Amino acid sequence: MLPSPILIQIVGLPQRNVQFVRRGIELQAIHDFLWSDVYSKTNNLTWCILHGMGGVGKTETALEYAHANQSRFTKICWIRAETGSKRIYSYCKLAKRLGLMAEEKIGSEADVEKVREWLESTGTCTITPQL
Repeated sequence: MLPSPILIQIVGLPQRNVQFVRRGIELQAIHDFLWSDVYSKTNNLTWCILHGMGGVGKTETALEYAHANQSRFTKICWIRAETGSKRIYSYCKLAKRLGLMAEEKIGSEADVEKVREWLESTGTCTITPQL
């Protein structure tokens, strides 16, 4: 049985960057995409992928959106995905927090799949900055 989505509010979200230079157009585009798409479909996992050259602010924009809009969501999960190992580590930390993995089995693709299943079953939104 998968844990209730109410058990987790915010998982792994880094601190807000107080020096973030507001990107109104990009933040509004993320907002429009998530609110017109994901909430019109119950229990569907929606990904919003930010892409572009390295160093242009994709991660900071996603982070700012998450902080500015956290009251609109029942859960926010921050998954680092700069490398394959960071992605697996982030998923495993989330799996552990959700009670989806055994302590002795840390770092497996099976844990990643368990978290993906939980995300899909709870209709979670995911914003992924792509390098």
